[in-house]
Amino acid sequence: MPEDESAGTRKVPFSREIYIEQDDFKEVPPPKYFRLAPGVEVRLRYAYFIRCTNVVKDASGNVTEVHATYDPATRGGDSPDGRKVKGTMHWVSAEKSVPAEVRLYDHLFATPDPDDIPEGADWKINLNPKSLEVLTNARLEPSLKDAKAGEKVQFERLGYFCVDLDSTPGALVFALSRLFPGRVEGEDWASVAYLVGFLAVLASGLSRLNRASLPRHLRYAAIWIALVALLALGLAFQDDLGSLFGRPAAGHDTPNSAPG
Repeated sequence: MPEDESAGTRKVPFSREIYIEQDDFKEVPPPKYFRLAPGVEVRLRYAYFIRCTNVVKDASGNVTEVHATYDPATRGGDSPDGRKVKGTMHWVSAEKSVPAEVRLYDHLFATPDPDDIPEGADWKINLNPKSLEVLTNARLEPSLKDAKAGEKVQFERLGYFCVDLDSTPGALVFALSRLFPGRVEGEDWASVAYLVGFLAVLASGLSRLNRASLPRHLRYAAIWIALVALLALGLAFQDDLGSLFGRPAAGHDTPNSAPG
């Protein structure tokens, strides 16, 4: 990792054909979409600038290939002429990447209270049919081909994963450990929003207290306590990821092809 030299380095092979996330390309991009689109130049993380020139579609009109040119002068992800790009995408070599099964886990129950069922109904009606999603066509960096059971890695922009006990050298299996906080949805975020709102009101109220009602140093201390509590809330969702998880690696499922 560039931010931690003690973590070491690894080689990431680049090739004429690569895989990217399907969400990283839009033929008709929405407003403020900074990833790949026709005529748009983006950065391949740690590699080169590329520009989309053409797309190939199947009989149903779905994009199956993205053709692009790359600028060899931008090796490493920076342009010597100083031009800037807004989008940075992760990728893997189509030729050198390794296949893997990826298991994604969600809430076991579809409702906050599993016992909230009609009278006479079975509690199993509240089971979440999407509590386990198995991706069988994921592609990973070749550096993960020898990953051992229990090893933890980061799939960039997605989350943290652990090598499953079912994994073997010839059939890698990765299980979701924790999604990035930005991917948490529903009831979890509702609880967070209420707490953040409460802390914001508390800090605002304390800041308006005059000197007569509360000494300045106590007033400032109360404000800092509220802010620290808010920071702790954010860190709680990180679950001390920096110490629990190791090197980053790019992971992809049902990718598009982008010959460069």
